Amino acid sequence: MTLSTPWRGLAATATALLCMLLAPLANAQATGSATGTYMVEGGSYMIELRQDGDTLVVVEPNKESPYARQGDGSYTFYNPNTETNYGIRIIDANTIEAFKPEHPESEPTRLVRIGGSVASDDSALASSADEDRYGAMAEHYQQLAQDDPANIQAWTACSAVALKRSMSNPAEADAYATQMAGMLRQMDVATSPCPDAMPGW
Repeated sequence: MTLSTPWRGLAATATALLCMLLAPLANAQATGSATGTYMVEGGSYMIELRQDGDTLVVVEPNKESPYARQGDGSYTFYNPNTETNYGIRIIDANTIEAFKPEHPESEPTRLVRIGGSVASDDSALASSADEDRYGAMAEHYQQLAQDDPANIQAWTACSAVALKRSMSNPAEADAYATQMAGMLRQMDVATSPCPDAMPGW
């Protein structure tokens, strides 16, 4: 997993507000699993994690990376494309850190849980076509969050919902979209900024 520099340090206030509003949902998650949606602290880059025994699968649009559990409790993955080892530490029930095991001097990237877990039943997952479509949509709104910081809360929410739709069944994704829409309404967003991801306002 490579966390691009532009996503780090972007709109810390917006992320803090998102995390504050979604804290009740995060606290309701099972503490025994890292499965869920995570956002870079101080940024808008998001991933999904899926716990599969001693493997932690990092799910990004159109990409999955299996991280193997290590003796110290962390998880690592070797990316042959970049010839780099990447690691993940579980800090607590709602927080993880991404780091490079071979570069301990580098500051780790902290990510916080912002939503419900991915579906555990394969029959409940999005279809391949939906996964591709919503994955591309999530990337589009991530880019808007970077390019249009004045509206970062709205674009980040859109990206999160699109990513959720790429991983989950419609009912689960709709419930998550409803929660995010409620959050945006509290920020005085009157209409959906992304009817393709969050319709029906």
